[in-house]
Amino acid sequence: PKIDSALLKDMQKAFADGALPGENEGFDAGACEEAARFALANAAVRKTGVPMLAIDTAADAGGRLAMRVAINNDDMPFLVDSISAALAASGLNVLRLIHPVLDVERDAGGVLKSVSQKRGSTGKRESFIYIETNRVDAKERNQIEARLLSVLGDVRGAVEDWRKILAAMSSDADGLPEGERSALIHWFLNGNMTVLGHERISVTGERSERLGISRTSDEPLLSAPSVPLAIKWFEDGNEAPLMLKANRVSTVHRHVQLDLIVVPQREGK
Repeated sequence: PKIDSALLKDMQKAFADGALPGENEGFDAGACEEAARFALANAAVRKTGVPMLAIDTAADAGGRLAMRVAINNDDMPFLVDSISAALAASGLNVLRLIHPVLDVERDAGGVLKSVSQKRGSTGKRESFIYIETNRVDAKERNQIEARLLSVLGDVRGAVEDWRKILAAMSSDADGLPEGERSALIHWFLNGNMTVLGHERISVTGERSERLGISRTSDEPLLSAPSVPLAIKWFEDGNEAPLMLKANRVSTVHRHVQLDLIVVPQREGK
């Protein structure tokens, strides 16, 4: 799309100001303008709540072909960490990463009208991520695009449901006898654990009341064979919480195996 010159100038300045010293190498005015133009083309039209992502191949500052990624999203935590971890897990090296968070103005149709580095100028903040990595073929680019969109969905779910997850965990803790074990969960809630999801799993393995990454993905947190084992643990009289490692790797914040806190919910006997 045709890009307004004033908009391009503002984005180019934001990119130049946001580049770290190591990222400035080979990132002259021409390269910065091309990066800003690519990011603006991706962000030209966007609805709130919908991420925009573009991947293509272009020559880097040294004339070598590299892959570049542009992501435009509502500003929220975990975006850069999660995207970088997803790319690394795909075997890609991040050669350059620029991430201005800007005040934006869009019209009723979602068309981008202005960007500003001045916080509070419009009351609407958006994230603009620009990444250069090593080049991959078209098939791998499609796989990476799908993976990044999935990660962005998980990040949004974890951020949007955060308070609900805390409330559910607090209720779980309050359902345990007073003491160290209940206090442990409250300690986790006091900023000592990055909470990403919550769900209820029935004795038959049915999942409900799903929040965060439990809501955005059907990949189970607790594997099917582990569900009856966890229930038997509590039926045998062992105390809660049961601390486990999930089979699932986190897509949000850090690319590591998820920690699970399992507590029983008893009905009747």
